[in-house]
Amino acid sequence: MRRHACSILLLTLLMSACTVTDPAERNAREPTPPPRSPRSDTQAEFARLPIEEYMPTSDDNFHLAKARNVAIEGCMKERGVKDFHLPDPVRPPTLTERRYGLSDPDEAARFGYEYPESATSTEPAEIRLGEVERQALGSDEDPKGCMGIGTAKITGSALRATASSPTAVKIQRDTWFKSAEDPRVRAKTKDWENCMKAKGFTLRTPLETPKEGTSKTEERRMATSSIECSSSVKLSDVWFEVESELQYVAISKNSAKLEEEKAELQRQLAKADSVVKSTGRSSGEG
Repeated sequence: MRRHACSILLLTLLMSACTVTDPAERNAREPTPPPRSPRSDTQAEFARLPIEEYMPTSDDNFHLAKARNVAIEGCMKERGVKDFHLPDPVRPPTLTERRYGLSDPDEAARFGYEYPESATSTEPAEIRLGEVERQALGSDEDPKGCMGIGTAKITGSALRATASSPTAVKIQRDTWFKSAEDPRVRAKTKDWENCMKAKGFTLRTPLETPKEGTSKTEERRMATSSIECSSSVKLSDVWFEVESELQYVAISKNSAKLEEEKAELQRQLAKADSVVKSTGRSSGEG
């Protein structure tokens, strides 16, 4: 059968699947990753922000996306499309990863400002589908296509995104911007700026990145200096504390909605477990 290349958009839709972030406690679903060397001497990178109680963890998101893929593959098999396999979903970063600037000295020394995954990964293989397969797969918004059916098996509707937690997402976004303007954070940011200046770099915040044309060697030195300065002035610690204060206030004002979204997340995770177990696979299998 003559086959046609599927669009890059389709590949993106299949691999992204969910939303939101953070690490976590779902060790039963995924093998514990190998221990990493300590990041900076701050504690902010290891702690969880208050709002994360109402958001899916990084493992949750991976598990939901993987279960959706399993459901899609099962649907395609039922429709006579054999040997259809989706690439594993990308495990998203934690909510606090790089939230207040770079934090891992090992990564900074090796990759500079670049994410390790970006520096070492290759482009995913293009999924190629024939017309029959493409019609069976459908699109995210097609309740009769396997993509929509796969989503509905987790969320109850092809039009409802997995793990969306809109109230929690808005709170974490709003508190970041508010905390960045807090006098305590601005004072520490100024201390960080002065520290960087003493090391030969002119940057205003730890979220700035090297200018285009900066050599990789200089980028790595800049990244390492950023972490050293953040650690020495306790910028990440103070920023984390300030943002946590803001989040506790926001949580108290939106507790009913947040509890509702948390319950929906737990329901989706239970459905995801059911979908994966029905195939005799684990969410960690490729």
